[in-house]
This record gives sequence, structure tokens and C-alpha cells, in this order.
Amino acid sequence: MQIKTTSNELFSSSKNTVFLGFFEGELKLGISTVPEEFADSLKDTLKSLNFTGKTEQQHILRLNNKVNAIISGFGPRENFTLNSLRLAVASAVKSAGKISSKELSFSINMGSAVSIFSSTDAAKAIAESAVMSVYHFDSSKSEREENLLEKIFITNIDESDKKEIDNAVSEGIVFGELNVKARELANSTPSLATPDYMAKKAKKIAEDNNLKIKIITKSEMEKQGMNGILAVASGSRNEPKFVIMEYDAGSEKTIVLVGKGVCFDSGGLDIKPAAHMETMKMDKSGAVTVMAVMEAIAKLKPNVNVVGVMPLVENLISDASYKPGDIIKTLSGKTIEVLNTDAEGRIILSDALYYASTTYNPECIIDIATLTGAVVIALGNNVAGIMGNDKSLTSKLIVSGTKTYERLWELPMFEDYSELMKSDHADIKNVISNTPGNPAGTITAAVFLSNFINNSKWAHLDVAGTAWSSEDLGYYSKGSTGFGARLLVQFLIDYE
Repeated sequence: MQIKTTSNELFSSSKNTVFLGFFEGELKLGISTVPEEFADSLKDTLKSLNFTGKTEQQHILRLNNKVNAIISGFGPRENFTLNSLRLAVASAVKSAGKISSKELSFSINMGSAVSIFSSTDAAKAIAESAVMSVYHFDSSKSEREENLLEKIFITNIDESDKKEIDNAVSEGIVFGELNVKARELANSTPSLATPDYMAKKAKKIAEDNNLKIKIITKSEMEKQGMNGILAVASGSRNEPKFVIMEYDAGSEKTIVLVGKGVCFDSGGLDIKPAAHMETMKMDKSGAVTVMAVMEAIAKLKPNVNVVGVMPLVENLISDASYKPGDIIKTLSGKTIEVLNTDAEGRIILSDALYYASTTYNPECIIDIATLTGAVVIALGNNVAGIMGNDKSLTSKLIVSGTKTYERLWELPMFEDYSELMKSDHADIKNVISNTPGNPAGTITAAVFLSNFINNSKWAHLDVAGTAWSSEDLGYYSKGSTGFGARLLVQFLIDYE
């Protein structure tokens, strides 16, 4: 699908379909932007449909037997945001596909929305949403869902702004492709997407984008003492991999991104029930997000060095599996008492975070992980949890998430919580206990991680509730959402 900008008017730019958005209560203003030959019939049709511009209203019309028009309600002007625009674009793109349109045009001035935000922001939002909304994980189906849309035009571009808007569209396409890449990798089936398979994917991305890459194997982990990763991986015949990707901007500052990469999580000996295991291919979401981010920044080139660290394992069951009651000496030298083998993500991250903090002298470390079911209880499936030790860092990430509508909510990490994670037999335990209803599960998991960051500035994103969708929603389809990928790239672009 191509996305192009043009100075042409909306109705002269597409052979097939145009998009018309109307703010609630502003139909007269919206219709005034429509060419005279279509305006009267459109006015009469909208009246017959009782169309008022509410957000849930959408219709596909044939205007004067010449052009299809996808009519959408924007709701009240004061509530309209960039994400409202993304959602409207996604709905229009899907509708255009259903009527087999090959071209779809959006005016940069749609509904005079440009008065709410800049033309460049609007162009970027249109492009990224269009790319995200056509993706479905259906590569294994004998009959795949095809979207026949070949071209999208963004019209009414002022020639003096065209270069800037073209750049915004290009950035939006990268943002959209970044999200799709993360979703496709996270959706990959567990028997295929082993640690070795994912490491090879990372290597291909690095080679194609001139990034440095290092892949640490099991034997090297044993020599270095990465016993947290080795313990979690012990039950699987597929050996773990530890992947490091590097982007060099020639900066004095380096930001390290760490992604949890449990390619499949059975829960280990503390096995999950079937209902909680069926989607556990998504437990690699943190790692694939980092992988996709590294590809995107190679194209967008932020002014800061970036390192992506991805521990890749499977948490399975065998006679070699690590066991409740085990004590693990991690890369840092600190010991972990294992009370529950299904709290494995924090164990592999203990080695990854310590490696990141001691190898790169980072400006900051950001980890992203599908870490706790507790975050779903706390925040649901629409907002991710964020915690950390530096208020400026967490605030910047929250702002970046606001821009991409990948929203974060900060939870407290008071000193009191550290007491809950102390072990009688080791330096720290991996869960408070196995008693149902343990308090502050998301926070205490972050407290656990804080033991391995070696005084670095650090933020932790728990995306267990937001990384997966059980239904088609807006520009997301069922399955992985790629949550956090665009947020992290936005953060890196904006970083000063």
C-alpha cells in the first residue's frame, strides 16, 4: 500500500473513495467543504440517516454515482485528539477494503481538524494508522483476508508545507511498520519462534539495517554466570540466547532497552492452567518490541546511542526444570530464592539488567516486559504500568506514551515494598509467597528488578495487560498489539 501526498482537492484525487469526517453539531460547516455537485445530495442523505456526527456513526455512500464516500462522525470538536484521528482512519481503511476500493483519499483539513493539531501531526497519524490497521495475523489460513487498497492520498497539501508533511508521512509509515513488525513477531507460533529462531530474526534485522549485533550462547552464559537465564531455560531442549543489538549515533549518551523474551511460558513446574497458557507465545512481547524498535531507529536515526538487550528463553517442564526452593546465584552475584517458577520473567531480567548496567555505562535503562497478571487487575487492558527510580525519566516516557496513545500510569515504589521481597535463605525471593491474593504484585516485581540495575537511572514498563487484544479494536487486530514500540521510538526521537 502506497501513501502519497498531493496538493489536489479531495474529490479530484481519488478514482474510488474519499473520506469525510464531521464534528458533532457541525454538519453545515463540513458540507461547505464538499464540491457543489455533491453537497445537496449529501445534505439530504445525511438528514435521512439521522447523521449528527456522533463518533459511533459511519456510513458508506455513493455520491451522484461517481464516487464512494466514507462518512464518519468525529464527535464533539473539544474531545477530538490525534488518536481520534487514528481510529477514524483505521475504520475508513477497513471499510474501504470491504467495498474493494483501490484508492482512498483523506483531506489534511478534514473537518477543519487541522485547527486542533498541526498538519504534520495529522499526516503522521494518518500514515501510521493506515499501515497498522491493515495487518492481521492470518498467514496460516488457506483463505487470507485481503485488503485490496493500493493507494492512500493525503490531499489539500499546501506546496510550501509539502516537504515537511512528506517527512511526517515517512515517519508515520516507519511508526506503523514498527508496530506491525512487533505484532508479527509476537504472534509467531511457539513451536516456530524458539530462542534460536528469534535470534536469527534479530541478526537479519541487524544485517539489513547496519546495526551491530552480538548473540551470546548457552556455553558463554555458563562462563559468564548468567544463571538466572540458564535456570529458567533449563526445562527446554531449545537453548537460550542472549541478543544485543547496537545503534551508534556517535553520541556521548547511551540508552539501553531491555526486553523480556520468554518465547513460550508454560509456567514451569508451577504450571499455568490452560486458559492462561493458550496465549503465552506473547510472553516474548518485550523482546520483540525492542527488536522492532532497533530496526526503526536505524531508519529514523535519533541523536543518542541505543542498545537493545534481549534474553530469549522457553519456560517449559522436564526432569531438568528449575524447581521451587532452588537458590540461583545471578550474574550480579546476588542470590534469588525461587518460590514460584511462573515468576520467571524477572529472573531472566535480573541477568539482563545487570549486564546492561555494567557493560554500557548507560544514560538510562528502560525495560519492557509482560511481567505480572497483577497489572491487569490494577489497570486493565488499556493502560500499562510504569515504575522507576528517576522521576524525570518516567515523566518523559509517560509524555511519549501520550503522543502515541500507549498510555502509562506510574505506581509507587516506596521503601516499604522492599521488605516484602526479602528472603530467609537468599538475598531476595522471586515472589512474596504463593498465597492467593498477595498484595502489590506489580510493584513488588519492579522492586525485585531494582536490585539488579547497579545505580543506573531506570524505568520499568509492565505491559502484561496491554500487549494482547482478544478482539479487533481500532487499528489493532486480535492478537499482539505491539504496545510500547511506538512509545519507545517517540521517546528516543524526543530525547535530549
